[in-house]
Amino acid sequence: MTFLDWFGLGDESALVRASFRDRKKVMSLLAKGVTPNAMYLGHTALFNAVWGDSPSIVSMLLHYGADIDQSDWFGLTPLLVACGKGRVAIVNQLLAEHANVDQSDMFGETPLIFAADRGHTEVVNLLVAAKADVNKVNHDGESALYLAAANNHADIVRVLLAARADINKVSNAKETALFIASKKGFTKVVSALIENECDVNECNEKGISPSLIATMHDQYDVLELLINAGANINQRSKDGFFPLFVAAARGSTDIVALLIKSKVDIQQKTTTCSISPLLIAAANGHESVVRLLVWACKNWSEEHNWVSSAYREMRPLFIKANAPLLQQSLETGILAVLATSDHLHVESCEVFVPPENDATKNYQTPALAVWFRHAEVVRLLVHVNKELGVSQGKNTPLYAAQETGLSHAHLIHA
Repeated sequence: MTFLDWFGLGDESALVRASFRDRKKVMSLLAKGVTPNAMYLGHTALFNAVWGDSPSIVSMLLHYGADIDQSDWFGLTPLLVACGKGRVAIVNQLLAEHANVDQSDMFGETPLIFAADRGHTEVVNLLVAAKADVNKVNHDGESALYLAAANNHADIVRVLLAARADINKVSNAKETALFIASKKGFTKVVSALIENECDVNECNEKGISPSLIATMHDQYDVLELLINAGANINQRSKDGFFPLFVAAARGSTDIVALLIKSKVDIQQKTTTCSISPLLIAAANGHESVVRLLVWACKNWSEEHNWVSSAYREMRPLFIKANAPLLQQSLETGILAVLATSDHLHVESCEVFVPPENDATKNYQTPALAVWFRHAEVVRLLVHVNKELGVSQGKNTPLYAAQETGLSHAHLIHA
């Protein structure tokens, strides 16, 4: 490189600029003896010829001895550029001249990773035929298969699997191709991976399974595919969450119905606070989900006993929140009903009343509805069987409400 080339004024700089598309000038400069490996502003002449999609200039530079694997300042080789841009003709040229098919840039991206990530199927086929390493990963641990799955390139996924790509290979975040495809709802990719017998229960670093991540993102079709493939729908994350809980919390009625149909464990609770899907659905006001969960229980009394147990564990939180007399009066209360009344979710409260119960007997009012003066909630809950309320007596919020004349206390006689 001459002194003038440092300022972009020499012949080498002129060759690099001309290589973008000026074939006549390139020919003239090469005939003049300018090195075909000239570089300007970090890029080589061959790099620019590939970027500019000029196969004839590429051939000319290679004929004059250009270094086929010379990289720019960021480690990008001509083949990397060609694969990333999907330049099929130039990829063929470079492979014919034995370009390094596995040379990576400064981020660990290989030609195959570039092509798979960007969806260039024909280029991927050429690289696989040239014996590119299908399991090499970038600095994030992402393979060509992972990136093809992440971008919904189902055809490329199948090509890579046929080339024996590691189907269960995990990224640095411990995510498989199935995990990322499940998260994004790419059913064709998920189907291809399942057909090739991937591990449908492989979790990421947080213990989140493909089934759970699909539920978290409301990917019904993907979840159905995973269930049909034998995925464990009761599998918990490290935080103790599971698909039914997440679906109930989000109000994802269709997914809840699918899980119930698939024989999910309805009695399952979170590991940290023993919160049930029924409770979280009620607390969030998802009436349709509450209705599904209630009638999915084989025995209403079993569900009652379970939620009561959960309430006893949560009772200190109610006391801390200054809910009067709770510690004395609500040992047999239903936490789901209480949470519902507290949040004014009238529709959810209503479905806690089994239709076969005699609504003319044992009128009771769950405490929070009175104390928080939720008139409509009280109006509904007075029809609940006594097993769903609290016992009468002078230590109950209901008694206190009557004695102090709270505005809604009269509703217990409605």
